[in-house]
Amino acid sequence: MKDTTTQPLLEVTDLRTHFATARGKLHAVDGVSFSANSGQVLCIVGESGSGKSVTLRSIMQLVQKPGKVTHGSAKFHGEDLLTMSRREIQDIRGDRISMIFQNPLTSLNPAMTIGAQVTESLLLHRNMSKAEAAAEGVELLRQVGIPSPRDRLSDYPAQFSGGMRQRIMIAAALSCKPEILIADEPTTALDVSMQAQILQLLKALQAEISNLLIMITHDLGVVASIADEVMVMYAGRVVEKAPVREIFANPCHPYTQGLINTVRALEDSTQPLSPIPGTPAIPLGERTGCAFAPRCAFARDDCRQVTPTLESLGPDHTIACHVKPQMGASDD
Repeated sequence: MKDTTTQPLLEVTDLRTHFATARGKLHAVDGVSFSANSGQVLCIVGESGSGKSVTLRSIMQLVQKPGKVTHGSAKFHGEDLLTMSRREIQDIRGDRISMIFQNPLTSLNPAMTIGAQVTESLLLHRNMSKAEAAAEGVELLRQVGIPSPRDRLSDYPAQFSGGMRQRIMIAAALSCKPEILIADEPTTALDVSMQAQILQLLKALQAEISNLLIMITHDLGVVASIADEVMVMYAGRVVEKAPVREIFANPCHPYTQGLINTVRALEDSTQPLSPIPGTPAIPLGERTGCAFAPRCAFARDDCRQVTPTLESLGPDHTIACHVKPQMGASDD
């Protein structure tokens, strides 16, 4: 019998997703591997275009043409999500795995009431009556802080502020108490005070359900406030992964160092601002070497010729970099 006692809740192996373009093949996700378990908060960080969202959309079979998952596996409880039929993956989406999309203005249907959208998954996956689903919808809205939730079920998205719409998205995503909740830049369109409220809400609800929360973000302040583990992506590849305290105390990849040093300089006016030089790589066509090499002060000839693979630096800390022995932690 197969031993599954130490099997991760989610295990992604060598995931590759390409887009056909007029300029050649775009390697949006290029060999991504990671695993995560229930009770964790995993933050995936990187600049726009690094492959964060496409990675999670690939796992959920939500990549649209001309995109195509060409290789790899994404095992949920040992079952590969990528080889499931359309019916099988639809049974999982919104039930056992849910996703909060970046912009509630476009993710909520303006022609449907809030009640209909919050209870949709309950009716589909939990076989509830409309009355039972409505009662659960009221409780969900209450949990995410919507005032007078029973009275608001018949309202439409336009009748709510941006922060309230994001709370409604969270309520809908959590309706079936999913084992994995994916949040794609859930605070980007919100002001600072509302961002803090949404993050506090997500963290509290995640702890209550003890599910796996995967958050996609470019904001390291968000990462510091909520993450257990951090995965840094650049040009479709994972360049570093470690516990959040390790990432901030000992960032070892030059890209991670650049991200964190920029944040520290913005927070401390006595530190000089040293932005990462150059522009983000566009992963088009045949790829050799490290994509970050053109922007890296440590780059050597082998960095431009040989693609680095993820290697262990210590407990739960991996890095894809040829020059890691010559590098240390960045200055505090």
